[in-house]
Amino acid sequence: LVLAKTLWLLRRMQLPNEGERMKLYDVPNDSKILVGDTVLTFHHIDGMYSYCVDEHGNVHHIAAWTEVDLIEEKS
Repeated sequence: LVLAKTLWLLRRMQLPNEGERMKLYDVPNDSKILVGDTVLTFHHIDGMYSYCVDEHGNVHHIAAWTEVDLIEEKS
């Protein structure tokens, strides 16, 4: 948790778009996001919810309108 937040802060200082708080439906596919204390890889929106995976491979279906922190934008 501390490592994830530290990385988020470092990246926020370096990259203008990353570290930005935004609605999940505005996040580019395959980006890393921070939801609460959990780092997820956001894959895509599927209707009203999303398909995200954590570092252990567990699937999370986050509501598309949830505000998240963009950690790493897929290029």
